[in-house]
Amino acid sequence: MAKRFFFSTRFRLFVLVFLTILPVTALLCHNALEQRRQAAADMENHAWQLARLIALRQQQELSTERELLTNITRSPEMRSPDTDFCSGFFSQVLVYSSRYLNFALVNPRGDVICSAHPMFENVNLADRSWFRRPMEQHGFSMSGFTIGRITGVPTLILAHPVMDINREIISVATFSMNLSSFLAFPGQENLPAGSEVAVLDRQGTVLAHSPDFNRWAGKKANEFPIADTVLARKEGIAWLDGADGVQRLYAFVPIMVEPGDVPDAYVAVGLP
Repeated sequence: MAKRFFFSTRFRLFVLVFLTILPVTALLCHNALEQRRQAAADMENHAWQLARLIALRQQQELSTERELLTNITRSPEMRSPDTDFCSGFFSQVLVYSSRYLNFALVNPRGDVICSAHPMFENVNLADRSWFRRPMEQHGFSMSGFTIGRITGVPTLILAHPVMDINREIISVATFSMNLSSFLAFPGQENLPAGSEVAVLDRQGTVLAHSPDFNRWAGKKANEFPIADTVLARKEGIAWLDGADGVQRLYAFVPIMVEPGDVPDAYVAVGLP
């Protein structure tokens, strides 16, 4: 009976139909896999482009601000500043960009001698590492995430020494940056729903985050899921669980401002 079935017209018709649709099925499966691979490649490319765009923009902005700060420290008025003139001059500098929260001048002992932002008590910054580096190395420095002692709000500080003709340090000039400005970049409104953008300092502390800036800014590396991977690899792309527990494809890129091989900050873009 079984032998007769294999030689039956019905079985031959079944084999014919099977052999006919097999190549079509294989082609459909192949096309589906290719489309999936292409979609994954497009997603990776999109994440890379966004991360590099934001990192490049911030690197250019911070380099411009470093140059501006350097030029201000070379101004003759900075070598023997009058307190009233100094504060008035710095207040005008703040109008230059909404990226700035404050501009201040600090003497070699760490005492703030003038500030664009009002001060209601004496402020000393001698314990801050971003202040000590210019004093020790006679050059530019950039802080990580910090709470400004004058403004009282989260900030990132750029510092550069003011020197006399003998290269003796007279004071240290500082910019306090508005952290929310790190999230201003072209095409932000075109990000897919559920995307995540984070800017981390060199220690992995969150400088800026979208969405929920106020919730995540200031979170340390051990409180922010992707930070360890970003710090370890410095640049790359990976599927990771985000701050909200949602898995995303993350592209992360370093920001280089100070000379050397150590990144000053990182940008990470996560696409759902």
